[in-house]
Formats: sequence, C-alpha cells, structure tokens
Amino acid sequence: MYFKSFVQYCSRIQYILLQQNEKVSSYYIYNYRNRISMNCREFSKIKHNVNLTNQNTQRTNSYTNRTHTCGELRYKNIGEKVTLCGWLQFQRLKKFLVLRDGYGVTQLVVSSEDQELQKLIDSLPYESILEVEGIVVARPKDVETPTLFKATPGGAQEYVVPTRFPGQFYSLVQSPQQFKQMLMAGAIDRYFQIARCYRDEGSRSDRQPEFTQLDIEMAFTSTEGIRKLVEEMLQYSWPTYLNPLPNTFNEMTYEDAMEKYGSDKPDTRFDFKLQNITQILKPLNTLNQTDFYATCIIIESGMKYSSSIREKLNTFSQESTDVKFLHSKVRNKEDWIKNIGRILTDDVVFNLWNFCNLTEGCIVFLAFGPKLQTLSLMGKIRIEYANLLEEKGVQIKKDEMQMLWVTNFPLFELDHTTGTLQTVHHPFTAPHPEDLHLLDDLPLNVRSLAYDLVLNGNEIGGGSIRIHDPVLQEKLFQMLSIDRLKLQHILHMLSSGCPPHGGIALGIDRLMATILKTPSIRDVIAFPKTFEGRDPISGAPSEISEKEKQLYHILTTS
Repeated sequence: MYFKSFVQYCSRIQYILLQQNEKVSSYYIYNYRNRISMNCREFSKIKHNVNLTNQNTQRTNSYTNRTHTCGELRYKNIGEKVTLCGWLQFQRLKKFLVLRDGYGVTQLVVSSEDQELQKLIDSLPYESILEVEGIVVARPKDVETPTLFKATPGGAQEYVVPTRFPGQFYSLVQSPQQFKQMLMAGAIDRYFQIARCYRDEGSRSDRQPEFTQLDIEMAFTSTEGIRKLVEEMLQYSWPTYLNPLPNTFNEMTYEDAMEKYGSDKPDTRFDFKLQNITQILKPLNTLNQTDFYATCIIIESGMKYSSSIREKLNTFSQESTDVKFLHSKVRNKEDWIKNIGRILTDDVVFNLWNFCNLTEGCIVFLAFGPKLQTLSLMGKIRIEYANLLEEKGVQIKKDEMQMLWVTNFPLFELDHTTGTLQTVHHPFTAPHPEDLHLLDDLPLNVRSLAYDLVLNGNEIGGGSIRIHDPVLQEKLFQMLSIDRLKLQHILHMLSSGCPPHGGIALGIDRLMATILKTPSIRDVIAFPKTFEGRDPISGAPSEISEKEKQLYHILTTS
C-alpha cells in the first residue's frame, strides 16, 4: 500500500510537471523510481499513454495559496485580483515593496490612505515571507522629467531661474540627459519623452532658445540596438507622400566624413568630394606643423565660375585666417601651372596636376594649414559653391532624402581658447572600449561610442552609449576639470548599480524643417523666437517690478 500510494502521489507530480516541461518531469520520475521499488517501472508508461494538455491538467498555482508567481504577471492580467507569495526583498517609504520568489520579482504599491498597513510594513524586516493580495495595474505609459534643474558643467549655456532663496538658482534643462540616465539606474529600462529643452546660445537658422526633441533611452542595449530602433521608428512614421526610407541607413565614420566632405554632418546628395593632397604639398610645410594638412576639390569642366561666385568664395574663405585658400579655373595647362607655381612652386603644381588628373576647363579649390580648420573650411566652401550654383539654376543636389549615421567620433577635442580638453558630445559619453588604454597618454586619439543621425546635411539626432562605471565617470570628470561635487548625484547613481545603457535625442523641429525643405526651424514652430531670442508678440524678455526683484533677491546694474 505504501508503494502504491507513493506511485499515485508521484503520478500527480508528473501530471503537474509535464505541463511545464515533459523532459524534466520524466527525468524526475525515472530518477526516483529505482530508489523505491522495482515495481514502479510501469509508472513510466504514464508519459506515453496519456496525452497531457492544458485542458486535462491544472496549473502549478492551483495547489498553493497563490494565484500567480512573481514572474508571471503580464499585460493581460491588468485589472485582475491576484494573490502572490514570496520574500520581501526591499521596501521604500512604507509604500513601495519588492516581492521575490523563485520565478521573479513584482513591485507592490500600498495606498497612501492605508496608514495601518504602512505601519505594519515599516516594522517588517527584509526577507520576511509574505502573502499579499491586490489588483494588477499597468506601469505608467509615460515619464515626464522636470524642467527646473540645477546648473551643471559640461554642456551648453543654460538659462538661469532665480528663486526666493538668496543666492540660489535653478536652471532650465538643456536636455533630460541626467534624468533619463537616473531612470535607467532606477529600473525604468525603457524611456521616451517628447521633451522641451532650453539653451542660451546664439541663434541660427537651425537653432533657437527653446526647442523640442524626441528623447529616448534604453538599458542593456548597444549602438546597433539604438540605431535599429530609430530606423524602424522613422520608417514607420515617415510621410507617405515621400519615397520610403531604406531598411538600413548608410553609415560613415567621423574621420571619413571630415576627410571626404569637410563636415561631421555631410550632405551626400552631391559629389564635390575632398581629396587628400597633403603629401603633394608637404614641401610647403615650412613651419613643420604636426597637424599640417592639404586638400582640394576638383570641379569638372562646364560648371559656372563667374566673378560674383569668385568674390563670394573669397569673402567666405576669410573667416579662417590660419588656412591658405586658393581657387582658379584651368583655361590653359601651361599658363595655369606657371601662375599657380608662383604660389606653390612649379614642382608642387606639376605633381598636383598629375595626381589629381586635372584637365583644361576644370575648377580647382585648394586649401592647406592646420588639419581641422582646413577640412572645416573646405567643407563650407563645398556647400557654399553648390548653393551658389543652385541659385543660378544649376541642379546639383539630388531631390531625395538621404539618411546617414556618422559614428566613431573622437571623445575629446581641444578648446582653442584655453588649450584644455573638452568633450565633443557630453561628459557622460562612453569611450570606445578598444581605446581605453589611450585615455592617459593620448586622450585626443580616443574614440567614443557616439553616433549622429544626419539628413541631407542637417544633424537631426545625436546619442551615445553612456558611462555606467562610476570610476571611469569620475576619471573623465577629472580629465575635463569638472568639479565632482557639482555632479555628485550622477556618481551616486552609478555607484548604486547602473546597467549599461544608451540613447538618442531627435530634434523634431529640425526634422520637420528638413522634410518640408524650409531654410529655418522657425517656419515649423508656433510662436518662434527671433534671431535675438525675443518673443515678437509679447516683447519678452521684459522688465520686472522692483517688488519682484526684491522677492527674488535680484540687483540689476546698467
């Protein structure tokens, strides 16, 4: 009778386990059969003789006090009354609890009105065994981060907001960057927000004091994961009257973009690419500059090269005093070599002719000097010349939308005013793991895990994988001469255990302006500010009364 009863009991266990995993349950029975009685061999036939389904078996929870495990609740369970059992892993403010069992964890929220239950929770030690009953609710769909924050270093100039506390100020956020990183550490591992941002910068056609961006952040992701998400999102939401976007956007490294287009946001709809002629012009580096660079653009014969175009190019090139810029049209080979040879020497010009395969009738733009300034100037010349031609009715740019990812940005650049390091993006950008060994000795050679999204020469988005190691983050603060106390909250957040994470922000105003082919983002913004940053309707910014100044401890000087 004992063995018979055990077999009946084991058969019940097998029915239960087979519902979850047939192989596991069969192993369990075979493993214990020989330890009890050889007569139990017939028990293995249960597996083959009974067709077990969800209809003729019961769930594991049917035999316990719980209705679900802590890792089982899903969206379909919203609104259901459930019972959970497990261990108290964490509690905060007597209202938020984390319950754990062998299957997962579930967050519990206690009503603010239930004071008696809150007192009970406050008295419970961690790892207390609990049975709880409640209604399943969904997590909030949206997260909205604050607009008022503290002034922090390492970014754009911020707007300062006075307070009633003497000598203390808020600042308007230039982006939700720090907040969304803290959300990742707080286990909200997927975040998006249509965020209003503020930057006290000079106005341009693609910039104004306040703007809107689609802000995205994810934990446990990679550069490829973020980029794929953005590609699929844009493909899904792309205007139907435009040609559909490709499944995968083109990619170009920062170095290639600068050397071929003279810009980290290249317009790839037309050629006019830069050619590296540094070796040809090397004899001109009489000062032995370590970053000497020479480049040229060759325009095929037949393109316009009027006196008005030449004058505008001359004026445009005067912005960069450290770079020597030349431009001319080859009308006759011998005369051109002779004339340009007076500036560059005959040998240099002859080698240039052969290296670039010049022909009579072509136009040559040439520049040499410090590398970054030289490339930047030629990138601007490239765009300016294309625009001048299109103003005269010559179609240069393809009439299409070309998306491009620019990757492998340098992590640092030099501030030419102070000679100190500054970040190309922001101080929370992760260095490329292959370049970590260069941080101490060759920081300017370190690449970052940053990526920009470019549409027709306009940067419409930028993001990166973030630093999640507090030691590495503090090291970058030191390299950038950033006072760690001003960003202590970030170091505390990372020290608490922050997952790897990354994100991106898309400028909605810029994206709309580019799609609609309008020259300024002000054309797609309701109530835009002027180039001076003023509101043309109300006249803001405006003066405030003396009473308000006293309230906010403001003293103005003329």
